Amino acid sequence: MHQGPLSAGLHHRGDGHALREQPRAAAARAAGHRPRHEQGEPRLTTSRSRPAAFLDRDGVLNRRLPGDTYVTRPEELFVLDHALDGLRDLAARGYALVVVTNQRGVARGLMSSADLDEVHAALARRCAEAGVPLDGIYACTHERDAGCACRKPAPGLLFRAAEELGLDISRSLLIGDSDRDIEAGRAAGVPLLLRIDSDADWRPLLERVPRPRSD
Repeated sequence: MHQGPLSAGLHHRGDGHALREQPRAAAARAAGHRPRHEQGEPRLTTSRSRPAAFLDRDGVLNRRLPGDTYVTRPEELFVLDHALDGLRDLAARGYALVVVTNQRGVARGLMSSADLDEVHAALARRCAEAGVPLDGIYACTHERDAGCACRKPAPGLLFRAAEELGLDISRSLLIGDSDRDIEAGRAAGVPLLLRIDSDADWRPLLERVPRPRSD
């Protein structure tokens, strides 16, 4: 069955968040059907909520560009092969795969929200083609001094993902390549925080990752 472009399910929010919905959810929204929690009904988090692997983007999933310049076009996105292997391992262990990333290049005028949509659609497509579809992509596009709750080291992106995707932070992990990433995970209450060097192969660290318990 032919599906529309992945970018159709990628939405930037006014508060700086970006969420990639699953194709089924995007199709339902296009047909006029809204999720239950948007119809005024609460979304309940139960003991069966999934744990998540919260993943920084640049330097963890894709190669950092020289000089820490921003990835502004899909052509500049180089997904790391070892990252795809690591995602497969995490998915097999039962973790939801959620990207949480600071992208203030939008606030600085170096790219538009539409540009970021295209980059994230390319990332989602590359992962899906490798057999590891992402569950969500959340981005803060604010400047450092904006005082928002979503720019890491603030934990807002993680909290937003947990609420919208029904995730259990107390059984989750985070992989990042900066102090900001680790501080955000700690502030959110993520128990397992894995710090790597940019672009480094993080698969050996997964030996420390338990298989989530089923409550």
